[in-house]
Amino acid sequence: MTEKRKKAVQFGILFLLLTAICVGIFASSGTEAASLPKPSVTVTKRTKTTATIKIAKKGNVTGYQIWLSTSKNGKYKQVDGIRAQTCKLKKLKSSKAYYVKVRAFRTTNNYRITYGKFSAVVKIGKYQKPKPTPKPTETPMPTVVPDETDAPGAEETAAPDGTATPGTEETAVPDEAATPEPEGSVAPEETKVPVGL
Repeated sequence: MTEKRKKAVQFGILFLLLTAICVGIFASSGTEAASLPKPSVTVTKRTKTTATIKIAKKGNVTGYQIWLSTSKNGKYKQVDGIRAQTCKLKKLKSSKAYYVKVRAFRTTNNYRITYGKFSAVVKIGKYQKPKPTPKPTETPMPTVVPDETDAPGAEETAAPDGTATPGTEETAVPDEAATPEPEGSVAPEETKVPVGL
């Protein structure tokens, strides 16, 4: 076997090995990517400069990538990579709406990273001031009406049937026969009229 033929055989073997390795890597990567579920994202809080999103855990994933844009169909930019289920987005403008999408990733023992598909796009609305809470109205105090039976000055008096009637006093009727004569007065003497005149 000539020297040129040996080199050609070695090159062919090396080429076949590289092809097999590449095929195995991309095939496994595609299978793993298909096995990673789409994340479910919700916006839980919005302030003037921040927004908090929550990611529902699905499947066995290592973490998530957060992509943000100011337009739903515009260009997205990765702003964070997390391993938790919540993420706080900072440096937002209160007068702008934002759009966020998330995808999961998984790392293996040989440090290869596999990415899943992006979640549905979720809108982060503009900041809105909270409405003021109305003050509770004061309940008026109930007015106590005095009971007539408990009114001062009401005394019991005897009714004609002998029962006590509240509110009146017993008044004694003066007896004319028992009226005393004033002191110092002299009763007039009886004048005798002579008979026969």
